[in-house]
Amino acid sequence: MKVEVFNTTRRKYLPKKILAKTVNYILVSEDRYFDVNVVLTDSKKIRALNREFRGKDSSTDVLSFLPEESDEPPPFKPIGEIYISVPDAVRQAKESGHSLRRELLFLTAHGALHLCGYTHETDARYREMMDKTEIYLERSGS
Repeated sequence: MKVEVFNTTRRKYLPKKILAKTVNYILVSEDRYFDVNVVLTDSKKIRALNREFRGKDSSTDVLSFLPEESDEPPPFKPIGEIYISVPDAVRQAKESGHSLRRELLFLTAHGALHLCGYTHETDARYREMMDKTEIYLERSGS
């Protein structure tokens, strides 16, 4: 299992290693074993993805895409993807009064939980997902 983080923004010094460690910790804890790409991007790119795949013409903070199934033999490996809007993360960190690092870790953990099958369509599921996100951040030392 490999987790790679790509920074497609002009912003430097983002915590790429700790983001990868967080995703890896969550996947292993949830008994999920597939490669994941985490893409730190801008509002324009995430808005285009949100429009194309969710039919919502607006920016969002994080999007997750489950690995696709394939009948291809090895070395094909399914790859999950997490896209994080850095401008949205910056804004949310300021609004919440915490660091950008903390917001990026939260969004990364949230995206990883989506890859593990968690959703938040109801209030109960939303609370469960938020609680799990915080627990995993605490346990992973993030």
